[in-house]
Parts: sequence; structure tokens; C-alpha cells
Amino acid sequence: FFFTPTTPYEISACLVGSEMCIRDRSTNKYQNWEVVDPEKWVPDGYAVVRVDSRGCGRSPGYVDLWSLREAQDQGLCVTWASKQKWSNGKVGINGISYYAMNQYQTAALQPEGLAAICAWEGAADFYRDMSHHGGILCLFGKNWYDMQVKSVQYGVGENGYQSRMNGDWVSGPETLTAEQLGANRCDFDKDLYENDLVNTEYFKSRNPDWSKVEVPMLTCSNWGGQGLHPRGNFEAYTEAASKNKWLEVHGKEHWTEFYTDYGVEIQKLFFGHFLKGEDNGWDKRPKVQLQVRHPGEKFVERFEQDWPCLLYTSPSPRDRQKSRMPSSA
Repeated sequence: FFFTPTTPYEISACLVGSEMCIRDRSTNKYQNWEVVDPEKWVPDGYAVVRVDSRGCGRSPGYVDLWSLREAQDQGLCVTWASKQKWSNGKVGINGISYYAMNQYQTAALQPEGLAAICAWEGAADFYRDMSHHGGILCLFGKNWYDMQVKSVQYGVGENGYQSRMNGDWVSGPETLTAEQLGANRCDFDKDLYENDLVNTEYFKSRNPDWSKVEVPMLTCSNWGGQGLHPRGNFEAYTEAASKNKWLEVHGKEHWTEFYTDYGVEIQKLFFGHFLKGEDNGWDKRPKVQLQVRHPGEKFVERFEQDWPCLLYTSPSPRDRQKSRMPSSA
């Protein structure tokens, strides 16, 4: 891996103009964790835009995770990208985990230019999926915040990482004191602990209004990662108001299939249809694609027309016998 620290959100503006296949056709030089590899997208006529969220990377400001303001910030970035001279006006958001979760929030705001989203393994309900599993506080949020967000907060400066691309400080250019850094970010652990009920304003403001998530959507889940991600993708598919939505479910590690040829092909078919207007058959594709796990670490592909799947009950021996009996007519 080439490690390039990410910042708390990134949009991949897709515009016209653990396996070996992950590294095929890429030097990995421009890769950032849990977002698209530009070397696999730009040659196909896409522009990839990465944005340091407010308070992180090289963007000054106050860090407030999953807040309405953060979703609004991302919406402004989408609209900006749609109006650039290299843009056809259609922007997509794509990414894993954090970069999937805030897609739903931004989509609910319906920013100008947003034409499609691909949310890969991302929670949908900030309380039930992220912070309180079964009403019990989950410590994942605190650990993740300490490792993944504080380490790239704006102002870490020379105490942090240095870019391999241009030599600049990833979380600079300023270097702030510990007290200044603390004053410029939310106390995420405390916020989760003190807001212990789902109906608090803190959580309500961080959950999307699903009736307004109308943009074409591809939501991709993993059978693993229980508690944090799978429920989110299934719930997003059933709850979103979008008339053009698809669900894909796979196995393996949390991030793997996003980068494999299998995953990239699905993403490009989806975005190619909705952003580039390609007649690639996506609109005729079944709504649900499942990689069903079998013994021996084997996955068998299966398509369904909707989720939950229609249940098929095998006939009982008596019913099978009746079906073979001649009619009395």
C-alpha cells in the first residue's frame, strides 16, 4: 500500500470529458483510502475531485462530524464541480464507509448538479448503525475519531504527515497547539455519550430525510461488518424515495470489492449510465445483485428484482404427491 492520509470527506466527481487486480493498471500513486483510484477513472473520461472537509487537511475550520453543516459543505462542492468548464454538469459521489454515509445526507439536500451516488458499505442511521447498537453505546466511534480524524485535523501541521506528491504538510500549513486543536473540533466521544436517545436533536440532524433522497442510487453492502455497515445499506435501499435504486451485496473484507475489477465494473456501469448517458443496459439490470456465500469461501452470484427477496418455500412431500395425482375432473 501507498499510505496517503485521507480527510473526513471526499467527493468523487464523476464527469464526462487484498487482490492483484486491485493494483492492475495503477501505480497507486494517487490513491487515497476508501475512495476511487484516479488512475482507474480518469482514462475513462471522469474527473476526480477530492475535498478536505472543514477543519481537516488543509481546510481551516471547526470539525463537526456528520453535521448538517458538513452535508451542506459537500453539497456546495458538488454544485461547484458541476459548473466547471470541464464538467458536463452531472456529478456523482462515490466512496466507502464515511464517504458513503454522508452521501445520503447530502443527497437529501438535493444540491444542484448531483446526478447519482454510490454508497459502498455505509451506515444509514447514525444512532442505530453507528453509535448505539441495540441502544448500547458502541466505542468504535471514539476509537475511529482518535485514529482517523484527529490525526489529519487542520493545524497538526509539522507534527503530522508530509505529502509524497508535493512535500507540503497534509494537515497544514499551520502548526497549532494541542489546546488550539481541541478548541477547533467537536468532542465526538462526549457527544455520543451525552446524546443517548435516538430522538435527540443531535441524532435527528445527522440522519437523512429519506423522502428527499431521490437521486439515482447504488448502495453496496457486505455480509460482514455486522453492527456498523450492513444494516445501513439494506435500510438505505428500502427507505430512499429514489425511483432508480439498486442494491449489491458481496463478501470479503470491508474495502476489497470496491477496488477489484468486479466492483469497479459495477460502479462504472452505474455512473456511465447516469453521468455520461451511456446506453450500457444498466436501466434493464435487476435491482438486486447478491454474492451468496457457500461453504469453502465460495460466492455464487444471484439476481433478484427487489429487496427483501420474494420467499420461495419448497413444497412439502404431501404437496408434491398431490401435484402428481390426476385431476378428478
